[in-house]
Amino acid sequence: MEYEFKSGLTGERLAQMSMGHEAFGRLLTEELNRPEAVEQLLQQLQAPLSDPFEVRQLLLGEWALVLEQGEVDLKATALGMEQDHDLDPDIEYYDVESEACCGLEDLCQLLSSWHTFLGTGRRRQL
Repeated sequence: MEYEFKSGLTGERLAQMSMGHEAFGRLLTEELNRPEAVEQLLQQLQAPLSDPFEVRQLLLGEWALVLEQGEVDLKATALGMEQDHDLDPDIEYYDVESEACCGLEDLCQLLSSWHTFLGTGRRRQL
């Protein structure tokens, strides 16, 4: 997973992710834009599981993280909402930036790098 962290013109922090992992960039930028929020999530992710087959779900604002056997699935909670009206068949819902998956170790490394970037504000690319 490749990523780049930037500071915007007004000081906002932005995370840009490689193709297929864009949802993680949105999660960092939208929900985990404070060092305390990143620390809290890292603690939750690193807490030992009572059962190796345990499935853990964490809700982070508009996002749901599901941890299962060392893998992490991220999905925007809006994707789980049912439509109460039919969409035009010619319109296809674009959800590439609303769901992604990666390994738990990769996510922890990403979060650690993001945490460092939030604290220093220096551009980081990997």
